[in-house]
Amino acid sequence: IGANLTFFPQHFLGRQGMPRRYIDYPEAFAYWNYISSWGAFLSFASFLFFLGVVYYTLRHGKRVTENNYWNEHADTLEWTLPCPPPEHTFEQLPKREDWDHSHAH
Repeated sequence: IGANLTFFPQHFLGRQGMPRRYIDYPEAFAYWNYISSWGAFLSFASFLFFLGVVYYTLRHGKRVTENNYWNEHADTLEWTLPCPPPEHTFEQLPKREDWDHSHAH
């Protein structure tokens, strides 16, 4: 939303005749520049929120302790392997009925 509020009003400014990369502009362009500035502030605030979430997750987040984090919803081929998977795992493509679903369930 912040990126859209930042750059979409600049299309209107360009159609009204405002050149790019100008520091000062006539009062007629003030409204869309104001909207664009709020979009930039919103983008920056969202970035700070993202950094806060990353910090909180790395510092206080719950660690994964089980082999299959998704439990019963993960029963495709890649979830039947241990973590980390061994090298050369699928030299021959296994048949679906031969899968060992013990890791997935």
